[in-house]
Amino acid sequence: MTAERADARIEDSAGRAAGAASTASGAHSTRELAYPHWFRKSEATHNVARGIMQYGPIARTPLAQIFNLSQGALSRITSDLIYDGVIEEMPAGSVQAGRLPEGFELHESSERRGRPQTALRIREDSHTFIGVNIHDQEITVSQVNAMCRPIGSELTEKIEGTAPEAVTAQIARMVAQCTDASAPKPTAMGVSLGGHIDDDRFVTYAPFLYWDATVDLGALLQEATGIPTKVFNDLDSVLLYECWFGDAIGVSRFAVITIGAGVGYSLSAHGNPIDNPDKSYGLAGHVLIDPEGRAARLGISAARSA
Repeated sequence: MTAERADARIEDSAGRAAGAASTASGAHSTRELAYPHWFRKSEATHNVARGIMQYGPIARTPLAQIFNLSQGALSRITSDLIYDGVIEEMPAGSVQAGRLPEGFELHESSERRGRPQTALRIREDSHTFIGVNIHDQEITVSQVNAMCRPIGSELTEKIEGTAPEAVTAQIARMVAQCTDASAPKPTAMGVSLGGHIDDDRFVTYAPFLYWDATVDLGALLQEATGIPTKVFNDLDSVLLYECWFGDAIGVSRFAVITIGAGVGYSLSAHGNPIDNPDKSYGLAGHVLIDPEGRAARLGISAARSA
């Protein structure tokens, strides 16, 4: 996986980023973080917007059938989204089309009246986001638009220091350097790293950073950059990117496996990571393959990571 693609994948999660707080480590803070909202509408409206983001450009008829909506209901939803500047219609005669869900079959609509079959797409340049990937001994920062397409060049640097305050200061400086002043101000920031994260902000396990206590990285970065921030496991970020923008659009079930300093594994069902309490502790690297082999890093003999 290239650093550019790894960083871009994080930004799918940045749209749900959080902001504000100050605790660096220790027990979990009870202070609430303020979450940004692109728009506030019904659950059905958010589902349609997500569908246009994943499957677009897409016409209204298949979109209505994907979400089991009448043409009238979908027309009202898409009209609201166009009015709010979330989506837009493609130019007449455009032949560009997205990828429909796996196994989807379009049925002829019995409703003869309605809007012409003009494709809909997200207004991708209306919002920007910052993606940060902490990987191995490097930090990569990139600014992307609403469709996760990079704006300008990404920035990659060696980690200057692994203390939480040092990592925070370096990321804040890199964010300021790579933010395009001519683009819309970043709505949110998403950070991915190898480790276990609680509440999308508290890093409780990060072996490559050698943190031995809980770090409220989301709050630290919000305070340093002024950008609402959420923190995610790196494999979940890759998986979500593939579901929303990559090769797994419309795929109901798939797995992501990475091999590098360790072995990583994440499983998706219906567009979301399958959750379990120990999934981000790198246990896939401790699957026994040779009872007589050498011990892995955490002492489990002959595991994959050895």
